[in-house]
Amino acid sequence: MERKVFRSDSHSRNCFGEEYPKSDQIQIILLLLFLAAWSLDSFLLKASTYPARLLPLYLRLIVSVVLIFTGLLFVKRSHNLVIDEVYARPTLIDADVYDLVRHPMYLGILLVYLGLSSSTLSMISLGLWAGIFMIYNKMAAYEERDLIRIFGREYEDYMRRVPRWFPRLF
Repeated sequence: MERKVFRSDSHSRNCFGEEYPKSDQIQIILLLLFLAAWSLDSFLLKASTYPARLLPLYLRLIVSVVLIFTGLLFVKRSHNLVIDEVYARPTLIDADVYDLVRHPMYLGILLVYLGLSSSTLSMISLGLWAGIFMIYNKMAAYEERDLIRIFGREYEDYMRRVPRWFPRLF
């Protein structure tokens, strides 16, 4: 999903550079696994939701809504820049959310997962989130190698300016 850093008039998928192998399938499996584990633990088993007793529901929901909203905003804005725009030649996109982090679509997805986890404070889903983060990090690193191949020095400079995951405040 994140690989689509440029788009050409051909609209063919191969103009986007190389995605991590089976990226879409991996992401669907991770989503289903996460939702199953989070739902079961949060609402049925309640095996690891004991930290939720420490924070009132309204605080957890505020944090959850902010994380989910922010995540969806990152996904939408990056999708608009990469999928909806048409470029005559391969173009490095480094504006808008791509000026904050190098993988805003992946970050948005991770923030939605984290928002769901924070709503119930399921330790199982938080542990699963950490594993999912490592998988997304591996996918991002793989895809960045291809972007260096495509854009060379321009992407290396972008990597030095813009962090992979955590936006710089200053």
